[in-house]
Amino acid sequence: MRILVSPEVASTLDYSRRHGVWWYGSERHIYTQRRDIAPDGTPSYKRAKKSQPAAREDKVAVPVPDAGIPKEWVLAAREAIKDNLWTSKAGDRVWERAGGVLRCAECGRAMSVNYIRAKDSGYYRCTGRYNGGLENHCSMSRTMRAEEVGARVWSFVSKILTDPSNLARGLERMIENERVRSTAEDEVSWLRRIAEIDLRQERLLDLRLDGHITSEQFRARSTELKGACAAAQDQLEATRSRLSHQRPRAQ
Repeated sequence: MRILVSPEVASTLDYSRRHGVWWYGSERHIYTQRRDIAPDGTPSYKRAKKSQPAAREDKVAVPVPDAGIPKEWVLAAREAIKDNLWTSKAGDRVWERAGGVLRCAECGRAMSVNYIRAKDSGYYRCTGRYNGGLENHCSMSRTMRAEEVGARVWSFVSKILTDPSNLARGLERMIENERVRSTAEDEVSWLRRIAEIDLRQERLLDLRLDGHITSEQFRARSTELKGACAAAQDQLEATRSRLSHQRPRAQ
């Protein structure tokens, strides 16, 4: 039977208690160098990591003392909360605007929230007024009722959302941006293609210098790669020309 822990560690354990085992070094990590091509064709090198399970004999057993909590309690607790869902940090404050949306007109800092349960009312107040300290103290002492703020925000947003002219402009802008995005992706694709051809040309030259191919093979393959590179350059210029005409106009 294989001994999990050394005699020195075993001598420190309390044999009147139960112990579990946590395995240290359960994975082995292999680091390699990866070559990436940037959109502009510039090569870069990054460190990549690959993990794989370690052999059992390479792991180190670490004794973990029993916490004294019955297993049935743990299983019952997991069963009780298995259907729980994450909730917003705002809790039941459905009236609260997202953090940082409302700003103080005096100092520009975010407005904080204050809920008075006795009145069942929420208020906004300047963070700098109460948390700014003596040096950054804000003069804004007025608080705003959440109901009034919510109504004003909704009135402003609904006018924008329901304005037909805004909807039409937004749709046109979305279509134009999609065209630009598609053309920009084409530009990146042709840049990568050119970078790949350059890399193949470098490898071809290495093969010729090492004597793995003949001069005739080198010239034929090099001519083919130069033609492919010239064709890719033409496509890249055409794509950039289209992109310059498709840039979103300033509104």
